[in-house]
Amino acid sequence: MPNASGTFNLEFRPKSYWVYANARQQLKAGQTRVDDGELLDLCDEVVAEEESGSGEMSVRAELDLLTAFLGRLNHPAREGDAVEIAHIHMFNPWCDFSSVLAEWRDGRIHYQVVDNYPQYWSYRCTPESSERPLTLGELIELIDTAEQVSADSDNVESRGLVFDVLDRNAEESGCREDLKELRSFIRVTSPFYDELEVWYAIACDEWYVSRLAELEHDESYDDEDEEEVTP
Repeated sequence: MPNASGTFNLEFRPKSYWVYANARQQLKAGQTRVDDGELLDLCDEVVAEEESGSGEMSVRAELDLLTAFLGRLNHPAREGDAVEIAHIHMFNPWCDFSSVLAEWRDGRIHYQVVDNYPQYWSYRCTPESSERPLTLGELIELIDTAEQVSADSDNVESRGLVFDVLDRNAEESGCREDLKELRSFIRVTSPFYDELEVWYAIACDEWYVSRLAELEHDESYDDEDEEEVTP
């Protein structure tokens, strides 16, 4: 796991999901629900803040802007007051994504997972609510255990928002080059948990190494079988 060396503070807990330090944080928290005009205004603010600091855009800020634009390109803004605390973006032609949302209601923070295919399925997540914002470790657990439930049958179709997606794509491809591309197929970000992106970048690297070893083992096994049947 990424935290084998104790690098990450899994006990980190943000003070609030509704107080923003800058426009970039506000953009990432609200990108799925603000209308197009507000989205453009926030993007302009992000650019102005970045350029007033170092004089140029950081790579992460550019990726955040790209993610916001790609997401809006194919998917309209959602209604409601929930803010996004984690964004799982897939670099495919459909700009697929899933979002972990938080909403203050009845004295508690309520969580839900949504994506761009609500007509086909919904999600069950744990925890469903909490009194305080989640710790980094709790958010990772929510992302890795969220259940995708079919709209037709109420059956659980998959579990987890990152590695199940990678596994399914790997099973469909079955070659080394496709597997290598899947290494950077998903980007996980958060307005409130700075370490979340690095955590999943490392975890996806570890997933790639593990799947590559499985593929090489299967290829070696197949080669042995061919040698046995060769007259």
